[in-house]
Amino acid sequence: MNKELVTEESIWTRYKPIVEANKEKRKLLGSFSDNEPPELIIEDYTEDYTLPDGAHVEYPWEMRRLLSNQWVHDLFGEDFPIVGILLSVAEMDMVVVNGNIYYRELYIQNVLNILTVLAKTQFVNQLRPLPQTVKDISKPIYTSKDLMAILNVKESTLRGYRDKLLLDYSKCGDKIWYTQENLMDFLKRTNINNN
Repeated sequence: MNKELVTEESIWTRYKPIVEANKEKRKLLGSFSDNEPPELIIEDYTEDYTLPDGAHVEYPWEMRRLLSNQWVHDLFGEDFPIVGILLSVAEMDMVVVNGNIYYRELYIQNVLNILTVLAKTQFVNQLRPLPQTVKDISKPIYTSKDLMAILNVKESTLRGYRDKLLLDYSKCGDKIWYTQENLMDFLKRTNINNN
């Protein structure tokens, strides 16, 4: 791979931890294959393209780099079916290489920008379900901060437990919640004894 095309600004570089975590989840669930297409390739014709009049066309690296459909699927994880609708809108940014679908990195960046802007809009915030008030609940509900104190672990360790599917949780917006049952199941799975 061309080193000049692997940059800090690259989506492939920036979001690698998210993709790797989702790939690990697929491995645990048995949906990973060693024969998956390369995650990142460079589109050949964009490397050296000359117009009929002899003018040289220089493509930005974001156009030249292609991300595999599986990599994009791992980037968006459980949200991929929804994001897939956005991805299908601009078919010109989809490229088929050896029978595998790839997306231009520039296009994926545009989709991420759209999602970021949408997340901040008043319209989308009105559509979000509001957390329901829990009344007369007999079992406690914990926040991540609560669980970090109970288990005496750091945030990164707690995230690792979630990523490895050892600790079940519920998510509402950007808040993560754990039930007493989630905690007890985790303690049974990991044989961690905490009071």
